[in-house]
Amino acid sequence: MSHKWADFFLQGCAPHMVPLSNQTVRDPKDFKRFQCDDAWELGRRLRDDMPGLHSIMVLKLKVNGVATLVAKTFFGKEYFESINQIDPFLDESRAYEHILLNCPSSRLSYFPTYHGVILDLTREKYPRSYALRPRAIVLERVEPSICCPRNTPASRLSSIRRFCSKNRRSASL
Repeated sequence: MSHKWADFFLQGCAPHMVPLSNQTVRDPKDFKRFQCDDAWELGRRLRDDMPGLHSIMVLKLKVNGVATLVAKTFFGKEYFESINQIDPFLDESRAYEHILLNCPSSRLSYFPTYHGVILDLTREKYPRSYALRPRAIVLERVEPSICCPRNTPASRLSSIRRFCSKNRRSASL
C-alpha cells in the first residue's frame, strides 16, 4: 500500500487543517513572539563554514549563560526583495506557526521546539562581529550527540546527563 509521507505523518490531525500553500500570508507581527523573562544574549554562530555575509545565520542563544536555544537570523525582507528572492524568514516562520497550530502533540517531537520570532533585533543584542540580521526564529538547540536530551529515551536521561557532565569536567582539566 502506497501512501504519501505527509498523509501518513499528518493522519489524525484536526480536520480543519488547511494546506500551508492555501492559507493567506499572515503578517509576521501576528506570529508567536519569543518571550524570555531571564537575561538572554546571542552568541557565536553554530557553523563556521558559512560565508560571513550569507543571508541566514544560526547563532547560539544563551539564557542565563547557557546555550539551550538557537536563533536563526535573517536579513530584512527588503534584502530579499532586492535580489528577487522569496523571503525565507516568512516561509519558515509560517511553517513553524502551522506546525504549532495543526500538528498533534504526539507528533511535535519530530520538530525542534519553536519558541517564537524576534522581529526587532538591534545592534546591542546582536554580536558586533557579524552583519546585523534584524529578524530571527528561536528554536530548541538540537545536537547530534548522545548528550542531547532529544536523542535519549527518558528512562536513560539522568545517567546520560551524569556521563556528559563528568566528561565535560574531565575534558576541561
